[in-house]
Amino acid sequence: MSLSKGSSYRFQANGVSSFHPFRIGTTYGDESASWIVRTGTMSGSYGYVDVHVPSSTSVTQLAYWCAAHGTSMLGSISIV
Repeated sequence: MSLSKGSSYRFQANGVSSFHPFRIGTTYGDESASWIVRTGTMSGSYGYVDVHVPSSTSVTQLAYWCAAHGTSMLGSISIV
């Protein structure tokens, strides 16, 4: 999967197990970027993450992970 600079995306919870709450950030464990906004727990069918990729960002990939299981459930998304 890849996201384009200058574009916006919404990751919507839909049947996400409460044992595997979804997180996304610029690196594992870092959800502090102002252009990544999480609303809700991102488990079950509640919550979403909006990602507004700045056209000027130097970030080349995002990390996504399970908040309960950490790096054993970790992946990446390219920014192009």
